[in-house]
Amino acid sequence: KEYLRQEPVRIEDKDDLITQLSGRKFGGIIFSTIQKFLPKEKETRMELLSDRTNIIIMADEAHRSQYDMLDGFAAHLNDAFPNASFIGFTGTPITFEDRDTRAVFGEDISIYDLKQSIMDNSTVNIYYDKQVRKLVTSQESEAIDEAFDAATDGEETAVTERAKRRWSRLEAAFGAKSRLEEIVSHMVPHIETRAESFPKGKSMIVCATRRICVRIHDLLKELRPDWYSEKDTEGTMKVIMTGTASDDWQEHIRNSNRRGELGDRFRDSDSDFKIAIVCDMWLTGFDAPSLSTMYIDKPMKGHGLMQALARVNRAFKDKEGGLVVDYFGLSARIAEAVNHYTASKGRGQAVVDVEEAEILLIECHEVIKNMFHTIDHSEFWVSEPLAKEKIRRGMLDRINTLVSRDPEASRRRFSHHMGRLNKAWNLAKASNAARALRDDIKLYQALLGYINQKAPEDQKDPELLDSAIQQILDDSIRPEGLAEIVELGNEKSIFDDAFLARVKEIEEKNLAQAALEQLLRGQILILKGRNHVQSRRFSEMLESTLKRYRDGDLEDIQNVIDDLLELGKEMKAANDRGDELGLSYEELAFYDALEDNEVAVRQMGDGKLVEIAKAMTEKVKELWTVDWSYSSRKQAQFRIALRDLLEEFGYPPEECERAVQTVLEQAKLNATNQDDSMAVA
Repeated sequence: KEYLRQEPVRIEDKDDLITQLSGRKFGGIIFSTIQKFLPKEKETRMELLSDRTNIIIMADEAHRSQYDMLDGFAAHLNDAFPNASFIGFTGTPITFEDRDTRAVFGEDISIYDLKQSIMDNSTVNIYYDKQVRKLVTSQESEAIDEAFDAATDGEETAVTERAKRRWSRLEAAFGAKSRLEEIVSHMVPHIETRAESFPKGKSMIVCATRRICVRIHDLLKELRPDWYSEKDTEGTMKVIMTGTASDDWQEHIRNSNRRGELGDRFRDSDSDFKIAIVCDMWLTGFDAPSLSTMYIDKPMKGHGLMQALARVNRAFKDKEGGLVVDYFGLSARIAEAVNHYTASKGRGQAVVDVEEAEILLIECHEVIKNMFHTIDHSEFWVSEPLAKEKIRRGMLDRINTLVSRDPEASRRRFSHHMGRLNKAWNLAKASNAARALRDDIKLYQALLGYINQKAPEDQKDPELLDSAIQQILDDSIRPEGLAEIVELGNEKSIFDDAFLARVKEIEEKNLAQAALEQLLRGQILILKGRNHVQSRRFSEMLESTLKRYRDGDLEDIQNVIDDLLELGKEMKAANDRGDELGLSYEELAFYDALEDNEVAVRQMGDGKLVEIAKAMTEKVKELWTVDWSYSSRKQAQFRIALRDLLEEFGYPPEECERAVQTVLEQAKLNATNQDDSMAVA
């Protein structure tokens, strides 16, 4: 404010962004994250916010989210301000076929590289300690060679089956127990020695995969148990990573707020959190000046490697330099990266001439477009979902028949020309010609993804499928949309007569079948969080139907559709039983858990089971505490209370243990839901 002589404005959210920037006629300094630039609806372009030519956009970390001119944040930003000038700030400008900082932002205005910053005492020297721990066998060595490109190809590796296989081999090679034990045996005394010479210094351990992060953590815990604490506010070491509920290492998975708090602890040079174990997180854009030592055992190269190394070169009090301990063997890659960013005053390759790139792009686009002559796809992105599916299916069929009687050769031909188109696009994507062709290229790239990853019969677009489902529902039931309709227990069912008629009139039977399958999976997912027995039973029924179809027992896809509709009706009928029995959905879940036992049903009847279900619901509410779902002691107390309750109601003793186990699983779900509601409150 002091230098700008005006009050800067901070954008709070997407709506605020549109309000502040739309049609703005006067000057101003505005701060926003690029992630706020999103179109109102999926598969549409960002709206025009201003076509003024005197707007300057400055992008920090310009090596990261500034390259996707097709359908990413950079594309949305350019759509919002088509005539603006762009200035990028980055410590690692890159020059790859698909990402080129200077192709996006233009020539260098000013360069301040590593050598100059060290001379000015803005950063400290980085020292290198080669401590390579060789892999044991030649097969493992080959696995590393194969996995290296997967690990270093751009910002992120695509989640394909091929990539998964590569990473599994990478994990097997790097994560051999004897190798990790050898690394940790060197690492522990090294960390302690560094702490003696620089007590405020922090360390970062960079591992090849998340699973190896956990293994390293556990080995360190064995050797130095006092470094460990399960609390975020205590402990010398922590694993910093993301994950899902299905991962085996839930202890180390934290939400963004908890990771942010740990980041603050790590930046605090006086805190006891000294060792961060990471795979990808905190390697870019995270500054902890007291971080002085980095232990690397992961394939890295280029700007990603330079970004990681820069974590330890920050100036801090009496820190003399940063140290990199290399267990993998990165000396050649480090030399290559440092040379790239310092040798020619920070310059990499020269920028390709934009006019030549535009001509090449137009030529390559024309070749692909001619492959789809007679198929009008000019309005694809603004078409209704079902119309989109028809166009896309026609284009996929064309790709599979480009070469007569040889679908594989047809797909190879399309892939070859798409390779040329993609290279041309990556050279010219910041140009006006690229903007004009963007919708076509986005569609062609999507088609390429389908044919590369799936067999022709499985080439379904999940986002398009979601939109098609929404359209089917909107047309046949009510205008509020999917979120309102698919919730179990609603007044109107997705399986009523209107919905059934709409499904049967869809020409694309594959789409109808896929839509029904996805809706049923969504219903089962809702049940999974509410009713253990129902979700298990209906999940088995769904998989059985689909398996019979895959095995050829149901040759006509209309039979599959009919079976899926019947399954949906059964699910609705099962849920409606709660109203018939006078039970809430929590009570119905316990009723279903008890009814799962046929012997008990015969001996006791519905009326008695209803009484027990209501009593159990009250008992769970009575015994519930915040730590109930993961406290073995409190679950044992619940087991005892549950047995007593069943005995009180005369439940068959020989069936009691099975009932206790089933009800306990349901009670855990109820407790989890209670935890979630408390967290929201």
